[in-house]
Amino acid sequence: MPAPLDLHFLDMGTGQYGDCIVCRRSDRSILIDGGRPGDETDNQGAETIPDQLAEIFGHPAPFAFDLLVVTHVHVDHTGCLPAMVKKGIVTAKHALVADVDLAYGRVKGAEKFSLAGLTAAELAALAAVREEAAFEGLSDVAAESLIAKAAGQEGRYGDMIDTLKNAGTKVEPFVGQDLSRLEQTFADFEIKFLGPTANHLEICARAIANGLKKNSDLLKEWPALVKETDPVAIFRMLTQSEELGLLADKSRPGNALNNQSIVISLGSGNGRVLLTGDMQFAEPDLGAVDAEMERLRAAIRARGPYAFAKVAHHGSGNAFNPSVIDDVGAKYLGISGGEHGADHPSSSVLKLLREKEKELKWARTDKNGCIHARITEAGVEVKIAKGKLNDSTPNP
Repeated sequence: MPAPLDLHFLDMGTGQYGDCIVCRRSDRSILIDGGRPGDETDNQGAETIPDQLAEIFGHPAPFAFDLLVVTHVHVDHTGCLPAMVKKGIVTAKHALVADVDLAYGRVKGAEKFSLAGLTAAELAALAAVREEAAFEGLSDVAAESLIAKAAGQEGRYGDMIDTLKNAGTKVEPFVGQDLSRLEQTFADFEIKFLGPTANHLEICARAIANGLKKNSDLLKEWPALVKETDPVAIFRMLTQSEELGLLADKSRPGNALNNQSIVISLGSGNGRVLLTGDMQFAEPDLGAVDAEMERLRAAIRARGPYAFAKVAHHGSGNAFNPSVIDDVGAKYLGISGGEHGADHPSSSVLKLLREKEKELKWARTDKNGCIHARITEAGVEVKIAKGKLNDSTPNP
């Protein structure tokens, strides 16, 4: 019988969103994503990521992982990984990282755009527009925080990859290629990378490029009209002005970034696990990718059913609906996010979970803190740091 598979969903504190998952089997470990920038020193009301890792491993840093996976290049997933890698808190023998060119729209057939000539404030605001998929209701404080985290992210992410390589990590950027060799290296986890395909990733990259071009072109047209130096004000103009902004544009970069998420299956038989990043299974909000999303969902069904699954995109309605439940077939679910993620989990997802309460068990890091799920052929055991299972209370 295979050894137990242990999953730890780390506590994301009071902030918005955030994913950081540790997978362990026997004496080997995988780290998937890294919370948010700054979580290595201030995890907004929760223990820092290094402190939580110390509790899991039973020793202080450094923490040596056999595999590091970055599902996609959003700041609430790349998070504090660049800082932890730079400081030697986290090391890895292998790393599968979301490709930086695809994440920033640099792909054949994409719109050509240039950021030359933009001010530092404009570049910071543009970085935040690339990050966010939903701007409605975002407070000035939240916008300022988003801008601070997004500014310079590409450089930090690239530096992290270089640091890993220089330390001897076998780094593989994910571009939708065959990963059978890496799967064989981690055969003890019975790992399978289900997608997305190269075409899926490239469709999303073209959408990212399109959004960045529209916004950067607007910024270059503004000097004759607007003399604005506050990044938050620039962010507001880009996202809320009917004349200038792209609020109604469903192809804006945030959705496309989510849809680049690496989707992973671990385990086999009655002990299979599905880990999903921010993939928008229910509503991709990117028409060109619909056929590829159906292929991905078919691959998930073919691999399933699953004993335990991560609800994608922090429990957003664009990631989870009754048909996704049917595809996955899991009776145990985990949701990762912070206490201030007001729409994550969304009201529609919480309503659906309440309706399925007799059939499903779920845990949420925003209500339950750190989640430990042990999966064996015999079943699933879930331990939570606080609260109760099946909490469907919305966040403030």
